[in-house]
Amino acid sequence: MHTYNIHEFSTGINVEKLPDGSWRSRGYKVGEYMNLTLPQIPLVVERAIANKMFEVSKDRHSQKPTFVGREVRGNNGAPGWSVVAVVTPGGDEYGRFNSFYRYFLCQGVDRLWVILDEINSYWQQYGQPPIFNPLEIKEIGKPNHHNISNKPLVTLPSELNALAGNHQLPLILQPGKVSDLQTINAMAEKIANGQPVSWAYDVEAVEDAERFLVIQAADEKAYQGLRKIGNASINNPKATLPSHVDGAAIETAIKALSSGSQIKQEWIQALLQDDQVTSEHWKIIFDDRGAHTGIKQRNSSAQMVRLLTLRAIILPETLPEYLEWFGIDGKNKRKEDNKQKVSLAFQGKLQRYILQLKPLIDESMKSILEQILKKKISIPAFSWLLTAQKSLWSSYRPSLVKNVRNDLETIDHNLKSDDSPSEPSFACGDSIWKKLQSELRKPNYRGSYYQPFADLFERLRDYELASYFYQVSKGVVPKNLFLKALKNNEDKSDLWGLTLKREISWEEHLIRCLIKNSLRLTIAIVFLTIGYLIGKGQNQTPQAQKPGEQQLRIAYSQGYLKGQEDAINKIKNTTPSPSPSPNISPSPNLSLSPSPSPSPSPSIPRNILEKEMNIALDNFPQSIRAIDKITSDLASLEVAKQEELEKQKFVQEIQKILANDSALNYEQATTKLYFLIVGKQKRKEARKKWVKAIYSYQQNKQEKLKNPPNGYINPDDNTANLLKCNVAESLSWKWQDWPENCLPEMTEDQKKIATSKDKFNEITYEAISRIISELRYLGLDQEAIHQAIRETIGNVKNFEYKKAREAIPEGKNALVIAIYKYQQKNKIQGEPDGIINEPKKPLDRTIQNTFNILLEQVKNELANNPNKYKNSPENQ
Repeated sequence: MHTYNIHEFSTGINVEKLPDGSWRSRGYKVGEYMNLTLPQIPLVVERAIANKMFEVSKDRHSQKPTFVGREVRGNNGAPGWSVVAVVTPGGDEYGRFNSFYRYFLCQGVDRLWVILDEINSYWQQYGQPPIFNPLEIKEIGKPNHHNISNKPLVTLPSELNALAGNHQLPLILQPGKVSDLQTINAMAEKIANGQPVSWAYDVEAVEDAERFLVIQAADEKAYQGLRKIGNASINNPKATLPSHVDGAAIETAIKALSSGSQIKQEWIQALLQDDQVTSEHWKIIFDDRGAHTGIKQRNSSAQMVRLLTLRAIILPETLPEYLEWFGIDGKNKRKEDNKQKVSLAFQGKLQRYILQLKPLIDESMKSILEQILKKKISIPAFSWLLTAQKSLWSSYRPSLVKNVRNDLETIDHNLKSDDSPSEPSFACGDSIWKKLQSELRKPNYRGSYYQPFADLFERLRDYELASYFYQVSKGVVPKNLFLKALKNNEDKSDLWGLTLKREISWEEHLIRCLIKNSLRLTIAIVFLTIGYLIGKGQNQTPQAQKPGEQQLRIAYSQGYLKGQEDAINKIKNTTPSPSPSPNISPSPNLSLSPSPSPSPSPSIPRNILEKEMNIALDNFPQSIRAIDKITSDLASLEVAKQEELEKQKFVQEIQKILANDSALNYEQATTKLYFLIVGKQKRKEARKKWVKAIYSYQQNKQEKLKNPPNGYINPDDNTANLLKCNVAESLSWKWQDWPENCLPEMTEDQKKIATSKDKFNEITYEAISRIISELRYLGLDQEAIHQAIRETIGNVKNFEYKKAREAIPEGKNALVIAIYKYQQKNKIQGEPDGIINEPKKPLDRTIQNTFNILLEQVKNELANNPNKYKNSPENQ
């Protein structure tokens, strides 16, 4: 004889006892149960109830209770339980009827028969089953003790045995087919075949019939209804979550995260609870929350934005739809709207849980890379995901690069090794590299399949990976990319087992031809061609003696680039100038001050003097370096990458700004080939045009430059910086996209407005007070938080900040200037104005405004440096 403890609990209600001894409900006790015999309901049982595993519908006139039996398996080492729910209808004070549950549970997954034996004993003793009765008081620690020796043997009749052995799930039984609970439990055990046992007895209606193995209808009407539901689930099966997956927790998490509530750890855990939740499951869950309808109806509410963002994170196959809907598919490159801001703000909050979300993003990224190769996701759009501030995907960027590099090393190793496994495992997924592994075995393979990866990694400025995929796709690597990646002057280099070949321009081919073949004959042919192209007026060629062929061959043997330089130097040294010029050798540290020679007033435009021209020509290499740096700096900006602008576009803008003259040609003034073909004098004429244009520009901008014009540019001097800003302005970039040193100073009118009483006292200082109020929960006094605010804003001294708090003009002026610079630095939405506005609408809390950015940064500053502010002089 063995004794089993059978616990119980019931639906929690506020009960009213009636004079005749009956009862009625006066409302539910939300989240509570009553008449418990155990101090805490097992979590797995509680979650099964939350996931509607016992839910059935009762008719208000029903005379029979419904019994629901289910095995609930434990997880993470927790024990499983056997549970039987007895469901009966009951009324409330308003005459409404609801279903009330009385649960019986026994520890262990093979104990349903024990509970049923206890119910049968009760039934025999009292003449009725143990139904829901709030007046039958139970006490914690006093379970029902049931003594039984062995599990009773239940022999199924041949008809039921045949049904249990050959059926489609769920098995729907006619009313009265099974006469007792032990028999339906035995049928379910036979059908289960390793699954958790589940059945429902005397059922009027059930929402999800597929949750049960066996269902017996309460009457003929119920039977017909259940058959329709059962047949529908058989003919059109829908993906249902595995019974051990907490679907209710998932739905709660998605609902709460979409609403914008403060994120909780358990919501993140709910999303990651089991890898058996398939894409089909997730699709149903998100569509039930309105994702499909939201996209179809163009619903752009903040809640829908967060829902679709969450869907894109969990279901990477929906990412193309997400990118297109959010206007970041690469087609609308500069379009911005509130949807993007809300989405990025939401992702910024999720970044705090990046370690927990990493497995999800890892799997997601494999699918994304495949979609990139299939061109379902554009490179500009994915680049935005990896680089946008607060983007959740941006945190994965280093891992992505590392994984791709590791996979290429693995491919190289396996191609070289005879005993390597035939199916190696790759960090980015095996399917991505199948084509590459196959094609790399072929000589001189070239194919465009991996070209998207070349474009992607060039945008991400990983030039080695970009070079690798250019070689795979085009059979050659662009020259500039090759030099950035490998930083050598060779024509070839090996990387991850692949020989990278640098692109050789037609200029280089021509120079090599000049060196390798008869020099004089080649030059004659070139001059005939040039003469035909540029007309009779430019037939004259320098008569200087060219260096000997043997000397050029020696130079070539020293390496291509060095050979080219030596050849050019020989030509430079042996080509006489058509007319004598003064021998001027300026000091390397040439002063930028005006020449001591007499000159007109700088305020009156004039032509450049001959002496100034010669100095500027000598410094023209400096101008070339300056322009190259300007174009490189601009090309590295995110807006330039999004608009796919290359250096040549910036050179064209510089030419337009300096002269707006088609005669101004950068290639003629800078390329070595042009110099080699037409000689020193022609290139000098091209450079003179540039010097005059630069000189004129410096004259026109003298008020801003503060220096006299000189006709040349040094890297990072005032002319270079102003020219860079003018290019950004001419391209109509928004101020948030400009280089940092191009941002304007705060005007006097702006200062006057920002320091006025109605703006500073009633708006800015009120917003600062609000930030302090919201951060007091950290346990710091307001002086400590004031200090953190001042240090976060920056550019304002402690005494100035204190004066600002006292509304002293000197302090207010210093603080609004500091706020203005802070707004520029953090690229706020809208225009910087030196004013902090407290958001008045909930939606305004999600956008990139000064208040939200400052609040978040101050909170991080206080959290990261608690001792600094607890021990600060102000706090003491």
